[in-house]
Amino acid sequence: MREIKLSKIKSLKGEITIPPNKSISHRAVIFASIAHGKSIVRNFLMAEDPISTMNAMKSLGIEIRSKGNYGTELIVYGKGLGNLKEPFDVINCGNSALTIAILRAVFWVTKLSTFYNISKKMFLIILLAFAIK
Repeated sequence: MREIKLSKIKSLKGEITIPPNKSISHRAVIFASIAHGKSIVRNFLMAEDPISTMNAMKSLGIEIRSKGNYGTELIVYGKGLGNLKEPFDVINCGNSALTIAILRAVFWVTKLSTFYNISKKMFLIILLAFAIK
């Protein structure tokens, strides 16, 4: 068996290309938003749920520009986790459970006292999940 030796590194820089994916699109916008500086997200899936996450981050003060075919390339100007701001209004999460989950974690870490709105459909799903337990 061949031995592989790993060493510590100070930073990681590079580029990977993956097909558009809802789950990864959510996470890419979040990570780019809480990073410092400019990030480019390619192959962003322009679907309702990832767009809810993108709009939520915009409401927290993150500048996001879209370009490319159908806006699938995003330029995200991250401010760092500690530099998100309170939104002016309630954040609309639509039907996106992942947006809600991600925002709960962001709000907990940053101590932001923000409210978000979900659709009636998502509210019923959450209510039923607790009722079944």
